[in-house]
Amino acid sequence: MNYNISLIYSSIFNGTEVLVLCLVILNAFKIHPININKQTLICAINYLLMFGSLLFTVSLLSELFMAYYTQNEYAQFSFSNRLAGPFWFDIWLIGVLSFMILPQILWIKRLRKSFTASIIIVGIWLALYFVKQALIAFQAWHTEFKSSYSEYIIRAIIYSVLLLTSYFIVQRKTNRSYISKA
Repeated sequence: MNYNISLIYSSIFNGTEVLVLCLVILNAFKIHPININKQTLICAINYLLMFGSLLFTVSLLSELFMAYYTQNEYAQFSFSNRLAGPFWFDIWLIGVLSFMILPQILWIKRLRKSFTASIIIVGIWLALYFVKQALIAFQAWHTEFKSSYSEYIIRAIIYSVLLLTSYFIVQRKTNRSYISKA
């Protein structure tokens, strides 16, 4: 079960990084998509960020409780080593700060509708990602190989379905508010 949750929130975070960068490029070249309401898309992206942050928090807390209550020494050592081991800053800085705490600013409605908030969050993610990759490359003992592109395709499909669902829900909600005001 934890792998499925991990797949969903990593799909949300990775897809958001790509989509926000694409929107920045579209804004830089002043390209306006015809049938897409940009404000609704930004709001849908930010709702997905909050949902992904919630899933990440639930996943980390469930892993904490499972490691503690199983009374398995390996599980307890593994989790405590991740929290306080040699790469403690990785989980605290990248995990807790950028994936759990930072997206919580999107609960403020003004920031949730702001594209700048999304750019700041994704910019911090990318900066921390490059720091992490530099540390991994510097310490050559850690290699991470993907066996195929099927995992990337699955993540793209999951993010597309979640984004479209979120977009249409937000669009329907805004259309209802316009109808009720008229």
